Formats: sequence, C-alpha cells, structure tokens
Amino acid sequence: MVFGGLALERLQLNEDTLWGGGPYTPDNPEAFAALPEVRRLISEGRYAEAEAMVNARMMAKPVRQMSYQTLDDLLLMFLELDNATAYQRELDFDAAVATTRFTIGATEHLRQVIATPVDEVLAVRLSASTKGRITGHLTFTTPHAAALAAVAADTLSLTGENRAEQGNPARLRSRRGLRRSPQEDRSRRRKPVSPSGPATRCCCLWPWSRARRLLSC
Repeated sequence: MVFGGLALERLQLNEDTLWGGGPYTPDNPEAFAALPEVRRLISEGRYAEAEAMVNARMMAKPVRQMSYQTLDDLLLMFLELDNATAYQRELDFDAAVATTRFTIGATEHLRQVIATPVDEVLAVRLSASTKGRITGHLTFTTPHAAALAAVAADTLSLTGENRAEQGNPARLRSRRGLRRSPQEDRSRRRKPVSPSGPATRCCCLWPWSRARRLLSC
C-alpha cells in the first residue's frame, strides 16, 4: 500500500503466506467420540446441553484460525520538503503504477511505485527536476523479531520470524531487503515518466523491517 505522503512516505509491505504461529492441525481428537452423545441430546430436545458439549469437545483447537500478519513498513523520510504546491496523486490501473507529484519552490518532484507479483518486487522511483533535491533516510519498521545485515554496499537484508499466536509457537521465517539501483542500470531500463523541466535526477529502490540508511541523490 502506498500512502502518498510528502516528508514521510509509507509503503506497507505484505506477504500472502505470513500468518501467526506456524503450520498446525486444528482437529479436535474428541470430536468423533462426542458425536453420538450430541445427537442424542438434540433428539431429546436438550439443546443447551448439546451446544455445551459441542463447544467443549467438538470445536477446533484453537477455535479461531491464525491471523494474517503484515510484513513491514518501508518509511521514506525526506528533508527540506516544506510548503509543497501542486500536489497530485494518481493510480494507473493499466500500468499498475501509483504516482505522487508535487512542487517545492522551483523543483518538481515525482514518485512512482509499481508492484509486480511475478517478480516478487516492489520498485520505487524517486525523481526531481533539480539535482541534489532528494535527501533523507530510509527506515524499516516491523512488528516481528528481525535482524538487519548489510549484504552489499547498496543492499540491506532483513531476516526474522513471525509472532506466536493462541499457543501456536512462531515457526515462520522470512527474509526481505532493499536494493538501490546503480546509475549504470538505470540507463538501460525503459525511461519512466518524468516531470517537465530540466533533466531529472532519480533513485530507484527495490524493497524485497528495523533499518536506517541515508539516501541522497
């Protein structure tokens, strides 16, 4: 999810296999043995007793399934972005691109985010019509236990595990990261939409969550 902020842009990251706890079987081993008695109570019109027995001996363990867990938030915290004008947000369904535009002084800023489930990548492009106007920090936040490692000069990797839930211990492990696209890679990619004005300076980020890294373009 892209929130479209100015000084703070929040990108919520999700993974559809991340749930609380770990793989489990909710079957109640007492259910089959209790079934004849439940049927007898119902046939005798003793519905409250039948319901109590069902709740005690036939319902799943636990009754509620594990809840879906958010993965992380990628926070882009920018400096010197006061008094913005011409703020616009748009979502292009055909291109699957979320765009935020605004102007600070004489500088036009453009942020583009695209998610591709095929490549399992969320790509973020930041650009400004004036050189040196993209400055700030990148911060990951996560509700899960996680450890950060710098696996390369341009890449951060975060590994961790989910949370225990309803007596089901945490058993799901995850690994994700962030990579900054080098200048030479950008020149070989299809040129993205740019704001009008002078040549753009841009940074491309690939998020793949407690980290902090300086961003300056």
